[in-house]
Amino acid sequence: RASITSRLPEGLLAKLAEKAGVEAKDVVDYELVVCDTQPAAIGGLNGEFIFSPRLDNLASSFAAIEALCAAVDDEKEEVADRGDVHMVVLYDHEEVGSTSAHGAQGPLLQDLIRRICSVYSASALNADVLNAVVRRSFLVSADMAHAVHPNYASKHEERHRPQLGGGLVVKTNQNQRYATTAFSGYVMRRLAEIAAEKHTIQNASSKTPFIPLQEFVVPNDAACGSTIGPIIAAGCGIRTVDVGQPQLAMHSVREMCATVDLLYTKLIFEQLFHSFASTFANLDDDEQF
Repeated sequence: RASITSRLPEGLLAKLAEKAGVEAKDVVDYELVVCDTQPAAIGGLNGEFIFSPRLDNLASSFAAIEALCAAVDDEKEEVADRGDVHMVVLYDHEEVGSTSAHGAQGPLLQDLIRRICSVYSASALNADVLNAVVRRSFLVSADMAHAVHPNYASKHEERHRPQLGGGLVVKTNQNQRYATTAFSGYVMRRLAEIAAEKHTIQNASSKTPFIPLQEFVVPNDAACGSTIGPIIAAGCGIRTVDVGQPQLAMHSVREMCATVDLLYTKLIFEQLFHSFASTFANLDDDEQF
């Protein structure tokens, strides 16, 4: 009893006990997470911004799920006959290292691939089949990106300053803090072109199909953050690209991103589900370049 009261104010302890429907004296320990309860909001002069808690990484999760649902709706007559599998994996514990049963260093993705392959395999699943499936697969590691702050533009390289509303960011790091390669970066850029043609999104100046992508490389004299992309690429061997929507105030109680970037991201992800198997799966990383 002395231990918990030394760590928790009596008033807060009483409130937690009330919410849990127990007596305060019966509480022996607690796990408490506080969060902003104010709903997300659209703001800006023309509704161009989203203000919300936890955009990192709910925005990427939302775009991925919406894209998966849209792709399945478009293909519902042929989904059962498709040889490829669409999947979205949402992990816990990314911000604390991903080392958990529910994190990216856990066995979830490998186990899912193995079990799916066993269902599709006409005979007993063997290592060659599993390795071939992994080799033909593609992973998009989607985590939010730091947009350039107008007061701290010098923190970014001159040609690597992601802008709000400027499109999805392709992240590259030669020290493998991001998993993007020449091949996987090409796939994302080509998907943006195909999606623009499909949805007739045009560049205002040239009137040509256009969904913008941005490039980000951290300055040489700055430390680089990381994502689950390198963890999964190294653990599974799947070809991987790291991308993210640009945002400001990452990890703050209230974060900010551009409304249109959410649309751009969803359309590119949707195009991945539509096009990867038919357009990219058989390309060899080395021969392509």
